[in-house]
Amino acid sequence: MSWVITNDKFFVRCDKRGCATPVIDKRRAKIFDERFNADEFLRSLPKAMKNLGYYVAPADGCTCLLYTSPSPRDSTSS
Repeated sequence: MSWVITNDKFFVRCDKRGCATPVIDKRRAKIFDERFNADEFLRSLPKAMKNLGYYVAPADGCTCLLYTSPSPRDSTSS
């Protein structure tokens, strides 16, 4: 699984000098192969960016899969 840093409005990318920059386009965001590396990068963000609510999220945007089977109450009987 790959990871990105986001605040639901912007994503974080890393320039050639290693500086974090906010971008709107997810395709330009820095992609992390391991959650640990994304967490470390998040901790290293400048204070001004930390105050904007950035967090580590799955890059595919899928956080969980929930399956519910039909309830007997959902069926109608005649």
